Amino acid sequence: MPSKRQVILDWLIDPAGPLRGITVANGYVNTASMIERGQRDIDDLSEPDFPALFVAGTDEQRKNITSNQFSAELTVGIVGAVKSTTGVSGVQQVMDTFIADVTKALMTDHTQGGRVYSTNVGRIRTDQGNRFPHAICLVEVTFKYATEGTIP
Repeated sequence: MPSKRQVILDWLIDPAGPLRGITVANGYVNTASMIERGQRDIDDLSEPDFPALFVAGTDEQRKNITSNQFSAELTVGIVGAVKSTTGVSGVQQVMDTFIADVTKALMTDHTQGGRVYSTNVGRIRTDQGNRFPHAICLVEVTFKYATEGTIP
């Protein structure tokens, strides 16, 4: 049986999960073309791969509740990669709409279908500006959960 941590991370990229729902047809500004666990180098992506989302690094803090249970705060780094539709200029505006889409997708259901107690989009970092036709951002989201019984 997978751990709660794995269930949460797999849920993010699941076909029914929040990130796969980022499509124009679902009312978002963008349609996420590539969604994966693990990160790829932006130079390895082809044009149809944009915009892309990568469920990348995590940071987890745990506290014991009992000898075999704990509560946890799992912070997940979601890396977004976008391209400008007009060359170099405008990529920051595209990134802003993509960040808004990711935030909306994550915050629509604070319990992620009952998998967590709460969801909080915390820190958002972007690259420096309109120097290239592609840009990346980092959206850090924290999920609070507790284990059930002996399943970590």
